[in-house]
Amino acid sequence: MKKRNKRELKIKTSPISHSIILDVIGGDKMDKMRNNFMHAVDVFEEGKHLARLFQMEVTGNPNLDKLCENIKNVYEKASEGYVLFVAIRSIDNIRCKESQIFLKEGIQSISNGYKWSLFRNILLDMGYNPKTNEHMIVESVS
Repeated sequence: MKKRNKRELKIKTSPISHSIILDVIGGDKMDKMRNNFMHAVDVFEEGKHLARLFQMEVTGNPNLDKLCENIKNVYEKASEGYVLFVAIRSIDNIRCKESQIFLKEGIQSISNGYKWSLFRNILLDMGYNPKTNEHMIVESVS
């Protein structure tokens, strides 16, 4: 058996860094205040939420099984906002066929403050495959 020097071993066992793009639907502190107000004055029904779509890039070698949940928790803590949906869109510019997803339960529609759309249609436009119940509430996404 060939003996390796320490430098060679370190290079072979070091983790590879990846570029991971995540789709996120949620809101910051002001969005959360507006969303809560709209629910309190009964303008928004239970399944409707004020939110916006944005993307995040994570570079490194994170645990993909926990990444979406971790991003949700970190974003909510840092922004004092909320997250309705997080999914891994791509890793190293390759679209994920089966992505780890965080999905808040009970979402039917999304408003940007000016117009609204069914959450299902937004997810379809983003390239995901949502499953809904008879009330058009998204129950799962693949």
